[in-house]
Amino acid sequence: MKKNLSFCIILFLFLLLQGTASLLFAGQVTLEISTTASLSQGKIVANFRVTNKGTDPAHEVSLHGKFLQDVQSIFIAEHLSPGQSSEAGVVFDPPGDLQGTYPIYVTAFYQHANGTSVSSASLASVNIGSYDKEIPGLKISSDVTSGRGEVSIHLEAQDPNVELVTVTGHAPDDLAIEPVLQDVSLQEGRGVAKFKVSNISGNEGSIYGIFFAAEARSGGVNKLATVDIAMPVESIRTAVSSDAESLKTTLYAAFLLLAALLLVVFILSSRARQWLFRIESIPHILDVLVLLGVEIFIFSRFDLTSIFTATITTGGDTASHYYTLEYLRHTLLPAGKISGWTMGNYAGFPILQFYFPLPFLIMCLLDLAMPLQVAFKLVTLLGTALLPAAAYAMLRLLRCPFPGPGIGALLMLPFLFNPANSMWGGNILSTLAGEFSYSLSMALSLILAGSLYRGAVEDKWVVRNALMVFLVGFSHGYTLLFVEAMSLFLLITPYGFSRRVLYLFKVYALGFCLLAFWLIPLLAFTKYTTSYHLVWSIHSIREVVPEILLPVVVSGVGGSLIIFVAAILRYRTRGPGPLVEVAYLWFGLAAALVFFVAAPRIGVVDIRYVPYGQLMLCLMAAYFLGWAAHQILNRWKLSWILPVLVAAGVMHWTGSRTGPVSGWFTWNYEGFEAKKTWATFERINKKLEGNFQDPRVVFEHSQDHNMFGSSRAFESLPLFAGRATLEGLYMQASISAPFVFYIQTLVSRQSSQPFPQYSYTTMDFSRARRYLALFNVSDLILRSSGAKDAIRQVEDYSKTQAIGQYEIWHLTSQPGRYVQMLQFEPVVYQGSDPWKQVAYQWFGRDDLGDVNLVFNEALAENRKTPFKLGAASLDAIPRQEIDTADCTLMETIRDDEIFLETNCPGKPHLIKVSYHPNWQVEGAEKIYLVSPSFMLIYPQDNKVHLFYGKGPWDRLGHVLTLFGLVVLLLHIPLPGKSGTTLLSAMAKHMNLSAVTDLHFLPDPGPGARKTIMLTALALAVTLIAAGSYRTYVNEPNRAYNLSIRLKDTGQYEQARAGFRNFMETYPLTNLAQEASYYFAITYYLEKKDPEALEAFEEYLQHYPRGNRAAEVQYHIGLILQRSGSKEEGRRRMLLLIERHPASQWAGYARERLQEQGFTPSGEMIDINSSNLDQYMGRAISYFNRDRLDEAKPILRAISERFPDFSGTPQALAALALCYYKEDDCSNTINYYQKLIDRYPEHSLVPEAYFHLGLCFERLGKNILAEHA
Repeated sequence: MKKNLSFCIILFLFLLLQGTASLLFAGQVTLEISTTASLSQGKIVANFRVTNKGTDPAHEVSLHGKFLQDVQSIFIAEHLSPGQSSEAGVVFDPPGDLQGTYPIYVTAFYQHANGTSVSSASLASVNIGSYDKEIPGLKISSDVTSGRGEVSIHLEAQDPNVELVTVTGHAPDDLAIEPVLQDVSLQEGRGVAKFKVSNISGNEGSIYGIFFAAEARSGGVNKLATVDIAMPVESIRTAVSSDAESLKTTLYAAFLLLAALLLVVFILSSRARQWLFRIESIPHILDVLVLLGVEIFIFSRFDLTSIFTATITTGGDTASHYYTLEYLRHTLLPAGKISGWTMGNYAGFPILQFYFPLPFLIMCLLDLAMPLQVAFKLVTLLGTALLPAAAYAMLRLLRCPFPGPGIGALLMLPFLFNPANSMWGGNILSTLAGEFSYSLSMALSLILAGSLYRGAVEDKWVVRNALMVFLVGFSHGYTLLFVEAMSLFLLITPYGFSRRVLYLFKVYALGFCLLAFWLIPLLAFTKYTTSYHLVWSIHSIREVVPEILLPVVVSGVGGSLIIFVAAILRYRTRGPGPLVEVAYLWFGLAAALVFFVAAPRIGVVDIRYVPYGQLMLCLMAAYFLGWAAHQILNRWKLSWILPVLVAAGVMHWTGSRTGPVSGWFTWNYEGFEAKKTWATFERINKKLEGNFQDPRVVFEHSQDHNMFGSSRAFESLPLFAGRATLEGLYMQASISAPFVFYIQTLVSRQSSQPFPQYSYTTMDFSRARRYLALFNVSDLILRSSGAKDAIRQVEDYSKTQAIGQYEIWHLTSQPGRYVQMLQFEPVVYQGSDPWKQVAYQWFGRDDLGDVNLVFNEALAENRKTPFKLGAASLDAIPRQEIDTADCTLMETIRDDEIFLETNCPGKPHLIKVSYHPNWQVEGAEKIYLVSPSFMLIYPQDNKVHLFYGKGPWDRLGHVLTLFGLVVLLLHIPLPGKSGTTLLSAMAKHMNLSAVTDLHFLPDPGPGARKTIMLTALALAVTLIAAGSYRTYVNEPNRAYNLSIRLKDTGQYEQARAGFRNFMETYPLTNLAQEASYYFAITYYLEKKDPEALEAFEEYLQHYPRGNRAAEVQYHIGLILQRSGSKEEGRRRMLLLIERHPASQWAGYARERLQEQGFTPSGEMIDINSSNLDQYMGRAISYFNRDRLDEAKPILRAISERFPDFSGTPQALAALALCYYKEDDCSNTINYYQKLIDRYPEHSLVPEAYFHLGLCFERLGKNILAEHA
């Protein structure tokens, strides 16, 4: 009876917990965690008390608890000062049959004041159920091998029935225990488990606490023994796979073997030795040595070990390219595709249809011999490695005399290591920032430019050059455009013009056919992309000619002019000589300039062509030095001296000016996994883990993401978490991109706003709900404190977890579906404005969001369609509700397929996936383009299948490419036929002769030919120059930039004229918003308050949700206050705080109100001796609730006006702490110093010194910190 009674009491009322407390050390923060637990209605409630025992505050403190397989996370505190404690609890749901002692694994996550994320581990144990506590248990001890991270866990079981023990390791996320879990069979009651502890991202030299739990079962009871170890960690482990190590070894061995073979050949072969020591061989040997030296110089600046680590590359855009490679390798290629559809970014887009596949295909090929991560790294460096050889090849093809080609390779070093920019392309910094495809194509384009020149002059290499056209275009389109423009120079000839026209036609026609399978769909579907209207402003020639390139550019310009003069003087006796080749390079420079000017009009990025101008100048310098050496030094056979001297000079000059190349290289190629923040990034991705069936994820735009390896790290959510997100790398490839970046502004404190032709708004989580639901977004990743504070004030969001400095929020009002029944009949847009412009205007209007517009061009009036309504403008959109009460949907989302089951055929179904003409449907008649950029169907059956397939443009491209391949086959030399091709054999057999020239009548004489050529050339130069000038002057972005410069130099009237003209000409662009703001600000700067007020109000009238709205409200408040309307000014400041509470301008408005004696809520501060205690109590209450903006004005007023009040020292201390909590050390020091100076004997002075020391240390003033 007693036994049963005891059992019942224990079953329903009793859980005995053995509480534990652990100290977590990391840097200057020491957290103590005390854990207690209780049983309530069959649940384990674990309560944690976290105390900061260190000397520095801990920020963003959260706990991660694990009991058996149940994992719970809890946010502890945003800020935990030294000595401060905070409590929180989690609930575990244990199985009902547990008996014994079980571990609770605890991981704490927090940040130092400098933003560094830290994690620490702890372990608690809990006794559950009724059992004999006297049953013998386990004993555990440990040994640590110093310096090697090896841990031996010694086990001893006092119970003879225990034969198997499970040992589990638990460590901070900065460390890795291998294996995490190990089963140990005991022999005679004893056993040993061995573990390896590695440093993933911990601070070298720090001591971390790690824990091991040994569990065994006996008689249905779980036994537990634990041990904790304080382990110093050393170097960070590199994530090198065994395959990567083998690859590195194999490559090194191959190089050594090749060198040995060459040495053997020269030892054994007399002919080789004779060639080696012949005077004629010196140029070839020097060329080889120069090329080898250039490559050694380049790669000596790199951390080569990181290339062979099996990690995913980071850095700028490069980090986001890796998902493309993974998708190509494991999804597209197995399906026999090079391009296809992905749901990963931008609500879906055609991946590798509008970007260049060649580098990724090379990576996939290398994957056969090495890890894919290593293949990616090697190919991203291919363009950098190839460029010197490409410059050498181009100069050789231009017949540049020795040692010019080798010098050309040398002069690529200052170009490659140019530290002046990281976005233009070609140099190493640009390559590391993500332009590796451009770098590869640029190198290939130099070879093509030289080969075209040689081939056109000598009428050969049509097929070879067509293949080069294919390779250049398949790796980047901008470079192919440049070579095509540069090759027009070949038509400037008095003789053989028609032959060269035919030659270029054959080359480019065959190259186009080879590219057609990819290029024709690209051209056909360009209207379903988003143009990138970026215009780069160059303010100084030093931006184009930085210091590292200055000697080369001077040599190129001066040397080429010397060649021109010499060639003209010798023209009658020696002919044009090198004049034509140098003119070819100058023509390339001119083409680069024209492209820079005209780029915005043809839809390409202008700045990409500046590197070509720099390259042409480098090649001119090399050509001049080669020509000079041939003319002067070659007389004494001393030309070989020049490359030696140039090599020494260039390498010395470049070596001292490489900038951040080495650091960037290591940062990129050590990879995501080697970053100290990898554990945090990995946890965020694991928390969000899923697939494309799940709703999308959106993330706040923040440069702080760079802590993970790239500011674009979360664009790779499809790779790391399997989930679709909105933003991605290839923003021009999708028509949804403008809407995605509009959403970005709604959920981000700072936004990127990449498309200047579109207007944007400001952070507003209330408005964001509709847009997030429209794009089927359920989860948000937030980083900034402003965004976190703002989202807490809005309904329908719930925080799911805090991980490091990040918070993950869930939109609870979102149904989470990609297919949705429309509630109102869609309306066919019948106006004349461009549909992209109309769709974006519709998107920004909250009153139109429930009525979608249909844009398909195929909707002619005489065509029978399911649509009932139409409208010619956004202000005349009708509404007709649809009854969908009984409709049910089931959807399945795959990479490029959507399966839908519906019981409402005939009604409009919105597919929240980007529209593209290649989407096809079964079970419905047609797919329609509907606002904002999605697909709309009217199902005819209950089951509908949508899929992304090949369309007529794709099939046309395949036919042309097949034709091109046939032409290639016809030009392959037949075996044993001494170069005879199948085509030439067929022509000979059929008595056909090739067309090599075109003849036109009349045939002018030599003098007339030259006159015609020079006249045509002069006319072409005049037209191009005039057109370029007009384009440059009238380009709207450059006109806007000119107005900005006029404003900055104080020419306000001229600036306003420019801004006014821009607003009238381009009223719908984002720059029109900016122009409207600057138009007003010029009046403000001139203190013309009435005009400024009117202009600011006009801005708010046109752009009430514009991204400058908060700033404009602030300036209106300032104008009103300085013009005497203080009450109205205060009202506008309060309105600003109400509408834009999280903006920096709201912060400034609070400061202005405080200066006037008002709280941020507008309450006037009226403190006197009779209510002093009441105000002091209110301020301390605000302080304790972290309402710092409301506490500060009261505390400041007390400290300044009532120095004799007994609470004034506390007011000063609290005021200083307010600023300390905001990481404002300047004001913290100011007010603590006032406390020390005024009240040196007060009990709060030691605390003041303590915080002064912390602030001085944070500011890097270590001597003052030690003194404090």
